[in-house]
Amino acid sequence: MYNAEKYIGAMLESILAQTFQNFEVIITDDCSTDKSVNVVESYMPKFNGKLILSRMKKNSGGPGAPTNKAIAHARGKYIFQADNDDLLMSNALETLYNVAEHFKADVVHTARHAFFKDNPANPFPARENLKVTQSFINNIMLAPENPGERIKIFCMGIIDVPGWQKFVRRDFLIENEIKLQENVEAGQDLPWTIELLFYAKRWVHIPNPIYIYRSHSDSLSVRERLGAESIKYRGELLAKIVEFLCKFFVKQKFFQENPQYVWMLLDWLERRFSQNFGIALLTVPPHEAQKVLAENFAEEFGLHASLIAYLCTSVNVSRLKEKQYLQKIKELEQRLKN
Repeated sequence: MYNAEKYIGAMLESILAQTFQNFEVIITDDCSTDKSVNVVESYMPKFNGKLILSRMKKNSGGPGAPTNKAIAHARGKYIFQADNDDLLMSNALETLYNVAEHFKADVVHTARHAFFKDNPANPFPARENLKVTQSFINNIMLAPENPGERIKIFCMGIIDVPGWQKFVRRDFLIENEIKLQENVEAGQDLPWTIELLFYAKRWVHIPNPIYIYRSHSDSLSVRERLGAESIKYRGELLAKIVEFLCKFFVKQKFFQENPQYVWMLLDWLERRFSQNFGIALLTVPPHEAQKVLAENFAEEFGLHASLIAYLCTSVNVSRLKEKQYLQKIKELEQRLKN
């Protein structure tokens, strides 16, 4: 939790309204500078000892470290992450728990979620204002046991990245030493999701939209960055994720024997990041973008920093322009047909 005084109360209310009440709530405050802690403390009597508040000694700069600390405090059979500014459907925990128990699952994945645009005057959206994401998953089903098949459906977009889409057996996390990536402002869920996909013995998909995502301007995930700041931020995030993946590939014999899945994941990563990264590069002149990359990633790029930065800038800008031209061609073709 960080500076969530406007939203954390609504999240806690949605937890109190759960049809399944055998739970504990653990919140780790990341040195909030507003009244978030006061709001949480005011809810403690309502939870009758089931609400635990811990605090980071200093701000960690991202969700990873506080979430890992909360999981370390947990004593329940399952772990479920929830962002401090979102909401849960009233049957969320009951649905997830029953499915996990029935299938003896390591991971239950929610293929859909509801979302809405925040209205400061009303923290609880009317049901008719909720929209639901689309998915190919229409029934409860077990994912393939083969890691390669799971990677395929992940790269197809059937499994998404957010931690709040997974209900996970706690002992499974401990046995496989799975933790969220720390020291990153965002993107901590991606390495975590890859490890869940690879190590889980039983992974279950459910179509139920039991989580409600709130879209608002205060969110870290929608914070706007411009120019050099955007290039540096997206470059650092991409570098840390690639570093994790490369270490993970080396550690696992499966990827050494099946290099096609290494390519598949790196190709997915490129597609996921190239659009926004390319847009960031276009916000400044090419030579400025090249300079930002060379200066900020000199250690990673080594003696060839300038050349690698140039190639990275050139390729991404060219690819983005190609997409824009193809879109214009499609639009013109459509006009000619009409």
